[in-house]
Amino acid sequence: MAAGGTGAGAGAGAAGGDGGVGVQAGDVVRVVLQWCAEAGLEEAAGALARETGVSLNAVPSLEGFLADVLGGRWDRVLEQARALRLPRRVAEDLYEQVVREMAELGESDAARSLLRQTNVMAALRARAPERFARLEGLAARAVQDGDAATAAAIAFPPDGPSKEQRRADLAEALSQEVAAAPPSRLLTIVGQALQWQRQEGSLIPGEDYDLFMGAKRVRRAAGLQDARPDALQARVKLGKRCAVESAAFVPDGLSVVTASDCFVEVWDARSGRLRTDLPYQAAGELMMHRSPVLCLSVDREGGLVAVGDQSGNIVVWRLRSGRRVRAFSSAHTGPVTAVAFFPEGSQVLSGSAEGAVCVHGVKSGRKIKDFVGHGPSPIASVFVAMGGSRCVSAGGDGSVLIWDTRTLEAVGKLAQKGPERVAVVAASPLPAQSNQLVVLWADGSAVLATFAGQTVREFTFGGTGGGETVGGAVSPQGKILYALSANGELNSIEVGEIMDGGKDVTRLAALEAGEGPSGLQHHPHMNLIGAFGRQGVLKIWTPRGELNI
Repeated sequence: MAAGGTGAGAGAGAAGGDGGVGVQAGDVVRVVLQWCAEAGLEEAAGALARETGVSLNAVPSLEGFLADVLGGRWDRVLEQARALRLPRRVAEDLYEQVVREMAELGESDAARSLLRQTNVMAALRARAPERFARLEGLAARAVQDGDAATAAAIAFPPDGPSKEQRRADLAEALSQEVAAAPPSRLLTIVGQALQWQRQEGSLIPGEDYDLFMGAKRVRRAAGLQDARPDALQARVKLGKRCAVESAAFVPDGLSVVTASDCFVEVWDARSGRLRTDLPYQAAGELMMHRSPVLCLSVDREGGLVAVGDQSGNIVVWRLRSGRRVRAFSSAHTGPVTAVAFFPEGSQVLSGSAEGAVCVHGVKSGRKIKDFVGHGPSPIASVFVAMGGSRCVSAGGDGSVLIWDTRTLEAVGKLAQKGPERVAVVAASPLPAQSNQLVVLWADGSAVLATFAGQTVREFTFGGTGGGETVGGAVSPQGKILYALSANGELNSIEVGEIMDGGKDVTRLAALEAGEGPSGLQHHPHMNLIGAFGRQGVLKIWTPRGELNI
């Protein structure tokens, strides 16, 4: 399709990247312009064309349009030409041809109307007054000379191109500027994209798909309030030799993903069974790394999982198909100990056993940012907050750094108070307070703080006799904080209680001490919490009234 303008919209290009097909931004605008035209949104189409400098420059049928030009059916031609953005020369030749043929037919009023009431002829009058005057003379003489032969000779002199030749030249020029786009291109392209995603296994027929977000629509339980778990919903058993290194819930609440040994597996969060409705798992073709996997993160739409392993690699997998989306070989020189997606899912934040913190582009497959500031201790936790403007990394030396993702500078720092350095167990944003986070250390001490590194409140889960704290989590609305002890005891306290200076901790035996408690994960928007251990077990707890909700 020929370009219809020279504005920013027409000149900009959207590269296909990664060996894909390049798409020009102007073509995208034209697809939208066509949809607006077909939907009768003429004002919207006009505004978009003016803003971008791009015009549709397409007709329903190019063959029919050119046939009208060759046949002199100018009423049809001009009606379609009004919606086109033609080069000045072509537009002037078109209107001159119509004026000449009107003069030949003795229709001086129609010829004068075109000359005096159209923008093209007004521009010609200002730019080339002599040419405009000749055309006005033709219209005037058409009235005086009523003889058809004489009128034809005046309009198309014998020593110049004939009427038919002029029409043919005009049709050729128009064919270089105008295209005939198939109808409903936008809907066709969307349909083709959905069909491809279904073939890739990322879309299931009958699934409620969110076209705008580009993922399965996640239905969140309406009006669900934070509540402490007190009933076991499911038990996932991987085997005593398969320590669960990490786990994450899929946002739809139906699945939970585990990292164990070299495998990443998807389980039914209601029954605790392996999801054999996923074809690749039914066939025994699991998502597998060559070295033990240590951490994972599911994106907020539940379509992708990022996995870090002991060899320093990060792989992004598609959960529906079990296929690799992107592999970052040697993303770190040491084991990858923490990963997290950015909100839009196009970037992955990671931390390593050597204290490195990086950002990787899922589309480009490259490392795009380094945050420098941690010492040579393992990064225990990373997350992205405030719409992607802040990244947080927590180290095994007990320090927490808050980064500005634009400047790559640390804008805040938190550290446990005391003579000994105790490792951070968990760090999470506080949903109820968009500018606050919570940090939990291995000795059960914790802090609520701002993203500028200012302490709001210090508190502790201690006094349980459970020894070291091994995991922490925050409820979906940020009203309840959780800590898992090495003896399997799940301790929880309300944020409101903390702010009032209270110490009312509720306890639940989430795991047995012999199951080797090692971590904790809360569902992003449901009252589901998973406690996992080194003896190959993951237990999912929920409030009794919400069992299998």
